[in-house]
Amino acid sequence: MNRTAMILVGMLSCSLAAADTLASEPLRIGVVGDMSDRNPTAMATVKAVSFAVEDIRKAGLLTGDVSIISRDDQCKSDVATYIARSFSDQDRVNLVVGHTCTITSIPASNIYREKNILQIDPATTHPGLTEGMRGKKSRLFRLAERQDRAAAVAVVVLKDQIANKNVCLVGGAFSKSWLDRFQALATGTSRQFSVAASLPERGSGADLCIVYDPDDRTGLRGLGNRDDVIGAIGLDDRLPNPSTNIDQVRDLTKRLRAAGYSGPISIAVNAYAAVQVWAVAMKEAGSAEPDKVAEQMHRLKFETIRGLVAFDEIGDVRQPLITLVRYSNPIIEVPNKCNEAPCKDCKCSECCPK
Repeated sequence: MNRTAMILVGMLSCSLAAADTLASEPLRIGVVGDMSDRNPTAMATVKAVSFAVEDIRKAGLLTGDVSIISRDDQCKSDVATYIARSFSDQDRVNLVVGHTCTITSIPASNIYREKNILQIDPATTHPGLTEGMRGKKSRLFRLAERQDRAAAVAVVVLKDQIANKNVCLVGGAFSKSWLDRFQALATGTSRQFSVAASLPERGSGADLCIVYDPDDRTGLRGLGNRDDVIGAIGLDDRLPNPSTNIDQVRDLTKRLRAAGYSGPISIAVNAYAAVQVWAVAMKEAGSAEPDKVAEQMHRLKFETIRGLVAFDEIGDVRQPLITLVRYSNPIIEVPNKCNEAPCKDCKCSECCPK
């Protein structure tokens, strides 16, 4: 039976000898993503990792030297693969937290696998990142919500809202897996589907539009004040999910805002959680060796800022966090507060999939 690894020193089962060994090893975390002005999310990821290291050191889980090396991959695959090799051959990182673009995450992950580096991806939703790991030893883990699994959650939660309606699904080129999965699962429920790259004007023929924006990069204002629009986004501090550690999420948001970051925090929360998971897995393994840490990550359950985290056999997180928001001027309604079939802290008729 899987055990739950809590972020508490007193609940760790590792020996003092193992802790002393880890304390003597300098540890390096590589954080990488598109850090241009047009995409400040990656910079928030660096800050989140820094805050996580600071907090975990205070808790006594990391007692040795821990350095953070940040790199800008410019959302370009050739730059990303160069950085991936540099992380291995020159920087000798123990953990990579990144990337923030699908076109960089997937090719870079091949380098990390080749170089035996542990990677936790906080942002990539495309199924292709992990799907090729079936039947293989994986040191790649994903904390973002896979598009196909996010679509499955959305269809269950929105079953009543989409029934017998003409539904417009809005998403870009990299959202194809979400769009295809949603339509496949909702066939027979909705009257008709259309797909668009951007939100159509009101009166275009759709009764309801569902906008897939997992990182909420457009912001709540980006979809307009319309009661015929539902946004499918990731974790949002303005709409707290009861399965998360709400106090930690709010504290992280406050610290990021104080550091000058004002954008969506879903990826930053995942980056923070990545360090929490890694620190506990290292302690349980009594080693920073990637294969031993990865073994613990596959075996254990972790209490993190984003709530319970466990990984399946190919490294995907088992607990998707999907926030479905109806944009209605001036009210924001949250149809789902649970995201899981069992009821938690709310009435089943209000939020839980039947």
